[in-house]
Amino acid sequence: IKGRENLPKKSKAVIYVVNHQSQADIIVIYALKTRFRWLAKHSLFLIPLFGWAMSLIGYVSVKRGSKFSQERSVVKCAQCLKNGTSVLFFPEGTRSIDGNLREFKMGAFRLALTLHVPIVPITLSGCTEMLPKGAIVPQKSKILIHIHPELSPVGKTPEELRDQARIAIESAL
Repeated sequence: IKGRENLPKKSKAVIYVVNHQSQADIIVIYALKTRFRWLAKHSLFLIPLFGWAMSLIGYVSVKRGSKFSQERSVVKCAQCLKNGTSVLFFPEGTRSIDGNLREFKMGAFRLALTLHVPIVPITLSGCTEMLPKGAIVPQKSKILIHIHPELSPVGKTPEELRDQARIAIESAL
């Protein structure tokens, strides 16, 4: 883990934006030992026991392609942040097939501006090799978690904030 000093104090809610390489990302990110809720595709919540536990813990479900679901998920994320709990977004929306960054969706950045909450970009590398998209059995791999300095939303457009986060994440790939 590089940049651990960039993690906010436990009493400060932020929006984490993390590149999405693999199903292993979710497990790997818990090595940070920090409290957060993450936004996840709705189908994960339908998995017996696992999905039910996600709902009970307070993770946020979103149905791809459903404007109503997207709006509801933003409201739930805003509630988490207002209650002092950080929220984690994979701004690419889905896993990368080759480890290269995909286009970033704007939800996390608009929310940061609306609530005046900082963005903390995080780069994961090595997860694609550990558990490539479609693989079931993990492979041995060196994982790097790079936590970048927080980005203030003050005086920025959502696009500027998105671009700064993307540059930070890409710089450690």
